[in-house]
Amino acid sequence: MNGLLARRLYVAMGLLMTAAAAHGEPNAAEAPKPRIAVAGTEHIVWLIHSSPAEAALKADPAAERPILNRFARQTPGGAEFKRLRIPPEVGRIQRWAASGQQLHVFFEDGTHHSYSSGGRSVELTLPGRAVPEAVTGRAQAGLYAIVHGTVAVQVQHATQERLREAEEAAQATQPTADTATQPTEAQTAPPPTETAPTVDAEDTTFHLVTYTQARWDYVTPITPVSSVSEPARWWLCASPEAVF
Repeated sequence: MNGLLARRLYVAMGLLMTAAAAHGEPNAAEAPKPRIAVAGTEHIVWLIHSSPAEAALKADPAAERPILNRFARQTPGGAEFKRLRIPPEVGRIQRWAASGQQLHVFFEDGTHHSYSSGGRSVELTLPGRAVPEAVTGRAQAGLYAIVHGTVAVQVQHATQERLREAEEAAQATQPTADTATQPTEAQTAPPPTETAPTVDAEDTTFHLVTYTQARWDYVTPITPVSSVSEPARWWLCASPEAVF
């Protein structure tokens, strides 16, 4: 991120916080502070401004207020961050990542949405509406995510089913003996493929999955990097060459 874009980012964060305060909190000292999250790629920077709604506070100061989320984006060369022209999204955001021109968001209940200049799109959730342990954007469109073994086994099953159906479809379109020369055994043998280890339904480890073209696919188990079986927090990032 160049210096000009970084300065604009800081200015935009300050403007968003000022705008939230100007909305008129009855008692700013008692109200929870807004939260700003940032995500970006080489091509775009996203801001998420999350703040409690005012309505619940006016009705019952002790009641928990819903969280309202507003989104803004800036592309290189843009004069300012532009808010998406959609109503505030309600819910607690747990994970987010930028990918291509989009921002992907996972809410507390497992809801998965993506945002772009055109607005919001509903994306496929993880099995059981699970929230990933960590998520990052791919170099192109899509995501990488770390999930628990109980989620990974369902993703892997769906991946294997798609591969089986694709193989059966390919075999069904092969020429028959009536229309072509009978293939040899070498020609009909499927090419060797590298398959990932099967995930056990009782697996308590963590695994890497990917999200592209509106579907989740299994990638690989994650080799432990320490003696801690379940870290307090996972962090994930990716480049065109590797996932870290």
